Amino acid sequence: MAACENPVQGLQKAAVCSICLEYFKDPVSIECGHNFCRACITQCCDESRRHFCCPHCRRRACKRDFRPNRELASMVELAKRFKLQEEVESGGGKGGCEKHQEPLKLFCDDDQSLICVVCDRSKEHRSHTVLPLEEAAQDYKEQIQSQLQTRKQERERLQDLKQASERTVEEYLENLDAKRKKMTSEFELLHQFLEEMEQCLLDQLDEMEMEIRQGQKESDIRFSEEISVLEGQIKEMEEKCEQSASEFLQNVKKILNRSKKEELHLPMEISQDLKEKLSSFDKKNFSLEKYLKKFKDSLMSELQEKDEAASLTIGVQTDQEFLCWQKDEILPNGVSTPNPQPVELVKFARARQKLTYGNSLKQHAELLGLSYQELLRAGVLPINSRLQRLAVLEKMTALKDGLSGFTSLMSFLPSPGTT
Repeated sequence: MAACENPVQGLQKAAVCSICLEYFKDPVSIECGHNFCRACITQCCDESRRHFCCPHCRRRACKRDFRPNRELASMVELAKRFKLQEEVESGGGKGGCEKHQEPLKLFCDDDQSLICVVCDRSKEHRSHTVLPLEEAAQDYKEQIQSQLQTRKQERERLQDLKQASERTVEEYLENLDAKRKKMTSEFELLHQFLEEMEQCLLDQLDEMEMEIRQGQKESDIRFSEEISVLEGQIKEMEEKCEQSASEFLQNVKKILNRSKKEELHLPMEISQDLKEKLSSFDKKNFSLEKYLKKFKDSLMSELQEKDEAASLTIGVQTDQEFLCWQKDEILPNGVSTPNPQPVELVKFARARQKLTYGNSLKQHAELLGLSYQELLRAGVLPINSRLQRLAVLEKMTALKDGLSGFTSLMSFLPSPGTT
């Protein structure tokens, strides 16, 4: 039992192929993890099939999917040397030299075999390097120890590289996750902005629809009143025509005069202001289609561009911000306009890089890619709720981020002072 637990014997047993029962020659591993000589496992494969069964565990494995096992090959060489050392320490083997019946006390380095003193003088080994057993064993032991130390160092280095690789991959995965969350957040803001923009325009259409329906209701009432008056006159005239001549001529002049004096009160048509609002929505629909296309094209172009050093971008996270003020109020540069009103601040945009552009409104307009007039008009959005106007404006400008067509969508909202 103790002999079975000998590490050297265990090593030698592990270095034997289970097919040929000899030391591994060009060992390879298959999918299940078992190892065989390349020639042995190749003979076990059926050329007509894509898979074969492992001779050891009978699990299916892919044919020809053999992985060279260099570590096992090194272990086989080590097992051979341990076996040689055992033979040396045991006094040259059981029967000595089979040819000369002399003890095997020498080692031929060229043939890697034990020989006796007679073999050493023979023609076969005369030109070979021959060493005493102890000396040869010590020499190879030193070589093995050297390689063993090298292998341990390589193992430690590979373990360190593996850990570093795992940390790097983890960092990349965390970075990707952060980018995914950032992208999702940006698209959520974009969706929210578009929904608010859509709702804003739909609210205006709803208001105009209510105005049209209210006008239609008033017109129906007036039409009904006028029709009722005419029906009364028609009935009176029809009854008059059925009377005799003497009765007919009585008050006939009065009836005719009353009919001539009463004028029809026709309902008013749709107001000119409402017609202009309806017409303006045709332009808004055209502009909406135009600038949304421009926005999509700009977005695709922006995403496809390669990174450029020191490029100026506009976005939400910045260190520099400025304020847009309502028209006819105090401007950011301190210049007052006629009839100044209480100041109302609107956070409009920020620059991602710390750039100095001065404090004038025109300079900030250039920074955003807007015209001076567009920036002035964008001060307050007259939607139903004043706070909602400011919030929508802030989202619109915060989402710009270099897409010039996107900011042009602000023109779809009513100008200050309108309803």
